[in-house]
Parts: sequence; structure tokens; C-alpha cells
Amino acid sequence: MKMELIERNQEQFFVPGDVVELKQGIDNKPKMIVKSIDKISDLHEKPKLLGVTCQWFNIRQELQVARFSTKDLIRV
Repeated sequence: MKMELIERNQEQFFVPGDVVELKQGIDNKPKMIVKSIDKISDLHEKPKLLGVTCQWFNIRQELQVARFSTKDLIRV
């Protein structure tokens, strides 16, 4: 069996447990933990990426959860 390495372009890949933050220059942006990589699949198509679900605590120590595009996140 022959195995080939798949070249990853300039795209950024995240995995659950990564620490990320928003790319935008926002004051006091939180450090977030990647909870899951969300995909949707159809029987006849390959899975499509919906986004990256992240969780973090706000200033009142309340757990927040939201889905972001991979284009909006950077790994810390």
C-alpha cells in the first residue's frame, strides 16, 4: 500500500484543544479553546466545513460558546 503526503496549502487547520483568538484588532479579545470542528455532509458530497466552535469565559466568568470561520481565528 502506497501512502502519499497531502500538502497543506496556506490554510490554517485547528484541532479541539487549540488555544485561539480573533485576528481582528479588538481590545480585550478573549483567548478561546477550540471545542469542535463542525462539518456537514451529504450522501453524495464530501463534508463541508461549517466553522470552528470555540468556548471561553467572559469577564463575569460565564461560559460562552460560538462558531467562527477559520479565516477569523489565529492559533496563540
